[in-house]
Formats: sequence, structure tokens, C-alpha cells
Amino acid sequence: MPSSSANSRSSAASVSGASSGRHVPLRQCVGCRRRLPQAQLVRFVRSAEGWHADEPRGRRSPGRGVYVCSSACAEAARKNRRYPGLASIAAEYGSWYGSNAMNDHD
Repeated sequence: MPSSSANSRSSAASVSGASSGRHVPLRQCVGCRRRLPQAQLVRFVRSAEGWHADEPRGRRSPGRGVYVCSSACAEAARKNRRYPGLASIAAEYGSWYGSNAMNDHD
């Protein structure tokens, strides 16, 4: 008998457009809390020096990271005061959001 978490994962993958049967990793944006394919998000990691972005297809930086889908979501996360300094570094990636991310929030 499958668990409920397995059912939610499979339904979430089908929502993201994985019709080929291939696994699509989903991550949650910290601003809007929507679950999107990992390729549509930018990952930011906080280190002792502050926040920095991971390279899109490079090796992941160590540490706990957060995912953001748009500069508006980075601003929303800043207002929440959970991620101080994230909005300022995320603003540098504004052109990336426009070409790769989903910006149409409901």
C-alpha cells in the first residue's frame, strides 16, 4: 500500500509536465511557496560571507539553500525577515528570472 507522501509526489510530478515518465525534481519557492521544477528556480546558499547564487548547471555549493522563482518572491521573503540579505543578492539575477522562470503568480 503506497504512502500518502508517495502519492503527493507522483501527482506533483505530473502537474509539472513530466509526461515522458522521467523524474522531475520539484523545489518550493520561499517567496510564493509554489512547487516548481528545479530548473525554473535559482538556488541561493548562505555562507559566512553572505548569500550567493549557485551556478545553474554547475556543482552545488555546500550548505542549506533556498530556491526563488522571481525577484518579487525574493522581496516577499525579505519582508518575511526569514532570509535577511537575500533580496539584495537576488535582485542581481533579475534578467535570469525573466527568461527562465514562471512569473505569472495567481
